[in-house]
Amino acid sequence: MSAYAAADLLQHAEGMRRLALRLLGQEADAEDAVQEAWLSTLEAPPAADRPARPWLDVVTRNAALQSLRRSKRRTALESAQAPQTGHPTPQEALERAEIHRRAVDALLALPEPYRGTLLLRYFEDLSSEEIARREGLPAATIRTRLKRGLDALRERLQEREGDWRRTCALLAGVPRAPARWTLPLWPILILYGGALAVGIATHPEAPPPAPPVTAQQQKALAEIGYAELGYVGEEAK
Repeated sequence: MSAYAAADLLQHAEGMRRLALRLLGQEADAEDAVQEAWLSTLEAPPAADRPARPWLDVVTRNAALQSLRRSKRRTALESAQAPQTGHPTPQEALERAEIHRRAVDALLALPEPYRGTLLLRYFEDLSSEEIARREGLPAATIRTRLKRGLDALRERLQEREGDWRRTCALLAGVPRAPARWTLPLWPILILYGGALAVGIATHPEAPPPAPPVTAQQQKALAEIGYAELGYVGEEAK
């Protein structure tokens, strides 16, 4: 079975860097994790019959998890004594990364055509219209697949995590999400940014009780049909 050429994989380098940065929060740590991910990829590249982007995200995430575990061991005492700030502790970052892994696993476990449609929308950042043209289908059909796929993903996360809203809150970086989340949240894939190009939202040093809704997030909220992210946000334009 043939494997991807290195040149074909390099087109995903920036997405790998963004993923590592959002998981780790520090540029230097992210660069180290990406280097480890590339070493693993070059030693055992993915088979050419598998989607490259999800595979590379998994390798990058695993490298970030290893970095977080090392950081957790180094700073266990400091973390226990650290003041409450808007920045995640190593333990919180590790929990978020592990939830991200389980969310990706849940996505990849979805049946077709929902899995493929969600990958195109959130990994490749294609719009419904672009997917429709690629698949030769009406855009309305693609939107229906996206809705049903997200519904199925939420059900899987509810079964596996016990509370999919809290899972979304942790992925979004809401500090110290409660054990039981009761406010509306948008579907989990939107929390990965414009594409499941994986973006756990970062926070300023003094964040409000819930993260602000950016223009990109407002557009995503309107597309999926939600108008809130843990609090009442402005209507998407």
